Amino acid sequence: MRTLLLTLFLSGYFMSAFPTGLYSAAAAGAYMQESRVTIYPNPAQDIIYIKGGGAFRIELMNMIGEVVLSEQITAGTVSISDVRPGVYIVRIYDTDGTLISSSKLTRQ
Repeated sequence: MRTLLLTLFLSGYFMSAFPTGLYSAAAAGAYMQESRVTIYPNPAQDIIYIKGGGAFRIELMNMIGEVVLSEQITAGTVSISDVRPGVYIVRIYDTDGTLISSSKLTRQ
């Protein structure tokens, strides 16, 4: 089974929890590109800006998976002044709870 999964991954396909089972990596990348929001500046100091319109939920996770910030936002500005300097994963969810963006952020 591991060989099959590795072969599928290396050939540009990956297993998915979606009902149809197998998706091309290029198709998944196109979907994420279509639904991405922009987070800036990176590296950041006290405030990050989220461009993409609408209401979102943002989660900031440290490198061991602990959520250090979780906030509903509508204005596109998030204060990270209470977050310690380091490298974090920023996840942005839409109002339905669907993950629409995941990226790395450095807090100086």
